[in-house]
Amino acid sequence: MTAVQDLREPLGLDGVASLATFVASASVAALVMGGTLPAAAYFLTHIGCAAFAILVAVASGHPPRRQAILHAVMASALGPVGSAGTFLCTVFETCFRPFASPFSEWFDSIFQEDEQDRMAVFVDRLMVSDDPVNAAQRVASYNDILSRGSIEQKQAIIGLIGRRFSPAFAPALRQALQDPVPSVRVQAASAAAAIEGRYSERLAHLASRAEWPGASQDELKAVANYLVEFAESGITEAQRCDEAFGTALKHFDALLVSNPNDAAVLLSSAKILLRDGQTLEAHRRLMRASATFGISPEIATLQIEVLIQLGRFHDLRTLAKQWQGRFSSSGRDGQRLETALTLWTRSAPIG
Repeated sequence: MTAVQDLREPLGLDGVASLATFVASASVAALVMGGTLPAAAYFLTHIGCAAFAILVAVASGHPPRRQAILHAVMASALGPVGSAGTFLCTVFETCFRPFASPFSEWFDSIFQEDEQDRMAVFVDRLMVSDDPVNAAQRVASYNDILSRGSIEQKQAIIGLIGRRFSPAFAPALRQALQDPVPSVRVQAASAAAAIEGRYSERLAHLASRAEWPGASQDELKAVANYLVEFAESGITEAQRCDEAFGTALKHFDALLVSNPNDAAVLLSSAKILLRDGQTLEAHRRLMRASATFGISPEIATLQIEVLIQLGRFHDLRTLAKQWQGRFSSSGRDGQRLETALTLWTRSAPIG
């Protein structure tokens, strides 16, 4: 006998009890109908059989057995007919129990777990890395899954984006906001609102600390950097994005008054200036940053963009020759930059 069968309720006592109440109540009913006994005898027998069935149910355990409860209800309500029905139920269950599957197996046969297992594996792959960008790369493409995946997969991605948001997730979240499935759009809107709420709460906390009389340069820098992160997150409208960049630039300018050669502030503010079309000022700040910090792949990339916008291609080719080979050991970004520098050093002079 299996462990599942061991857990099944015994039927013998309930079968005997229901048969006994049936025999007793049916015999008295027959005698009453034959005129041998008065009608009061049947009512007393009925009350006694009902009390016996209830007593058996109460004593059957905690919780009471199913068949014992059925016997108590049926015997009380229907007399010998109820007892006979309960007895037949116990007989039928005894006959079919060896061939019956447990409820859990029956339920699993109707609702297959294959799809649930696949979804569990999918979510595990999404959450395999604490770095959201690496997690996205492991699944290949969030945008592809949001375009062709199932509703459950889309919801799993949106849930992960809501918990581990980074600006790299912004295109996928915007795509989810335009999904044809209403439930996906609603979940994406809720995730976007939650993400923006977290940004606002954190920004308010940083801003309050920066407004203290003894606020340090690091606290002021943290507010400006967080404003830039919020503006680059891609979850807010263009107007609020511009306002955040503008406020961040004001903070960076204030920081440069006290420390004009802060390379990190120069670089961050140059990015905003370049975005706003203030190319000459961005170029000056990048030159100061490179003079202080030295040339880096990020500074070189911004310098290339600045010189292209200014149309100073001769200076760009000159710098490309000076920089070539300097970034080969700087990882993937350095390798891409080296490829771009090679193109500029091989380009023909513009007449």
